[in-house]
Amino acid sequence: MTHENRKSIFNEELRHLKEHNFIEQSDFEKVAAAYEQYYEAILVEEKAEAERLAERRKARLAEANRIAEERIANLNWKRRKRNLLLSKLEKEILVYH
Repeated sequence: MTHENRKSIFNEELRHLKEHNFIEQSDFEKVAAAYEQYYEAILVEEKAEAERLAERRKARLAEANRIAEERIANLNWKRRKRNLLLSKLEKEILVYH
């Protein structure tokens, strides 16, 4: 259930309480205002949490990219080293033949 749905149900139930004289108008207004503040606070918290999660995802992605680049660089270095060794071996073979 979304917060909007919960808010709608709460307001509907609160109106029913007022309409059936279970609460007075002043209590209705106080509770409605308090719930509105509560609802806004929830939205602020959710937005802050979404921003924190987005920052974490961004940091994880940056770290994954750094690791991938490091691995690629390491593989490239190994390939260059292997190619140099092969080149030296080829030259030695040519010298001895």
